[in-house]
Amino acid sequence: MSPPIADHVEALAQPVNEADLNTLKARVEIPDPQHCLRALADHLREDGLNVEESENGFQVTTPAVCGSMYREGNCIMVDARIADVEQLYFIKFWLQAHFHEIAGSASVKIDWSENCRGLTVPPGFSILTVTDTCSITPRVRRITFSTTDIARFQKPDAVHLRIMVNFKDFLNQSKAQGVDDDFVPIWRRYTVRAIDVSSNSITIDFFLHDTDGPGANWAKSAQVGDRVGISSLSGGGFKPADWYLMAGDETSLPAIGRVVETLPAHVEATAIVVVANADEIQHFESPANVRIEWIYRDSCGDISSAMLTALRRIDYPGDGRKKLVWAGCDVHTARKIRHYLRESHALSKDEEAVFGYWH
Repeated sequence: MSPPIADHVEALAQPVNEADLNTLKARVEIPDPQHCLRALADHLREDGLNVEESENGFQVTTPAVCGSMYREGNCIMVDARIADVEQLYFIKFWLQAHFHEIAGSASVKIDWSENCRGLTVPPGFSILTVTDTCSITPRVRRITFSTTDIARFQKPDAVHLRIMVNFKDFLNQSKAQGVDDDFVPIWRRYTVRAIDVSSNSITIDFFLHDTDGPGANWAKSAQVGDRVGISSLSGGGFKPADWYLMAGDETSLPAIGRVVETLPAHVEATAIVVVANADEIQHFESPANVRIEWIYRDSCGDISSAMLTALRRIDYPGDGRKKLVWAGCDVHTARKIRHYLRESHALSKDEEAVFGYWH
């Protein structure tokens, strides 16, 4: 068990010796392990990863992770090599959450390797406090948070962070008995919409999906004084360019709005954005030459087709200007956009950034 988080947040968040944390191993007792392995492999494929299956399990290799999961008797064995401590923490969380989701109400017992035990928060963990809430459209709730370390958010190439939306449960367990490895944190990734250095505050816009989810439910009920735990910032930022093409749905608007408002006057930018209807349109002020095309989900039919049709109408500059095509939307549409850009425009990695935000 870790020490109480309320008293020892800084101690828990101190960097750990990465040489001791490059390996993640676990023995998982779960009903029907073969079904669980198939479900996990399907989840990984949905996220665009290459999964190599064998008779007893599968292997996954990415730049950050090389690992395998396989059946041994009535258990699942996990053996992975992780690039850094933060990735190790979130892969541990991902596995933990999915094992419990697949098992449903059935019991799951996970025996983590020694170096993973007690790793209950990620490196860079800190706490934000809600200072204001408002609705900017019927389906977007804007929440302002105070922070004691505003400098960590001033990174133009890192605009995403994860929020532990069940932080209240985390605190309650910590105060009562300490947080152990059976606690399942609920993390959701968001874009920092704005930073106010003068007030040491940041703003995050929460899109309220049609179906209830832990992130949206937390945002709906958030009140001034509430606290959340957050991770360190990660990528998602916009690289400098002279010509931008942006595409996405409501979940991409915080990133699009943030970059549009900070573009210099000489830049040309086009954004193609899918929203439910005209009530969800947001307005941005920018010194740049910006055009936004709004597509209404309620009347356009298939979202992927509508977005790709709009993208195909765009004329790309051939005058040597530095260009960037950026997209953020559901995983299914993101795959189609990525395929279209690579097949039709042969963009380099520096000219393309496509993110699957949700399933």
